[in-house]
Amino acid sequence: MQSADLADFVASAIASICEIDKSEIAYNTNLLDLQMDSLSLVALVSQLEAAYEVQFSADDVMELLEPARFADLLTAAEALIRRYSGN
Repeated sequence: MQSADLADFVASAIASICEIDKSEIAYNTNLLDLQMDSLSLVALVSQLEAAYEVQFSADDVMELLEPARFADLLTAAEALIRRYSGN
């Protein structure tokens, strides 16, 4: 898994969920500014699980719901995917 690939995947997923252009998402973007809420983030988690063939625990999902910025979300998602995929 490449960080750039994950960043692109997550940005595309967020853009789709929030119905915005992917170019509006930068590393320092606050997720609340994109109107991301807990349901949006759960939809993102589902997409991550499907795309990377992993299953996050409830605690892991809560960990992914905490970050306020896109960069922090990427860091958390990458760590969890590595943990569960063995990469």
